[in-house]
Amino acid sequence: MTWFAKAKGAYAETSEEAYQNALEAYSLLSSRGWTLQAFCGMWGNVGHEGGYNPWRWQGDKVQPTTNSPWHNIGYGFTQFTPGGKYINDSHAKAMSGYAPNFSDKTGNASDGYAQMLFVDGYADYYPTTKFPLSYGEYKQDTQPVATMVEIWMRNYERPGSYSTLPTRQKSGEYWYQKLSGVTPEPPTPPGPVPHTSTRMPLLFYLRRRDT
Repeated sequence: MTWFAKAKGAYAETSEEAYQNALEAYSLLSSRGWTLQAFCGMWGNVGHEGGYNPWRWQGDKVQPTTNSPWHNIGYGFTQFTPGGKYINDSHAKAMSGYAPNFSDKTGNASDGYAQMLFVDGYADYYPTTKFPLSYGEYKQDTQPVATMVEIWMRNYERPGSYSTLPTRQKSGEYWYQKLSGVTPEPPTPPGPVPHTSTRMPLLFYLRRRDT
């Protein structure tokens, strides 16, 4: 898989890097039963949180050591802070499929892939009263994207303020339009690519899963 990543900062929503990361993320999660609406509900939050950059620490503040619990620190695409778990070097292997580089340096090339596996495996996040939807139900839901964005924000992202909900919903709608359209010609990578693979058009993934 191909992931665009950099030590600090965000990728613009309309950038090629953000688009390629979205394709990689959706191709993986859709193969695990996620609907496009559910994916865009999550990805609509990604721009505001992690800026589509899988190597980004919360606020670009890299932590000084890997041996302390990071349960109050967000990391990665969604800037998740796993409830009841620790994100550090010694605990990472205990998380099924999740072992990126938690250090004071840039992450591993496969961080994007690992983070999507982690996102797919949220087991200790529970539905809110407003949206009594289990995680398994969320992944398969086809409600309007704006609703899915809010469900993700309130049930899983849980930011300190919900004032950015309209912005996140707009982003979710943008990605729904982008990913449900015809996949454009393969672009020329504009920046560093940690590692590459042969890309299949998004529609091929969809057809393959339907057969």
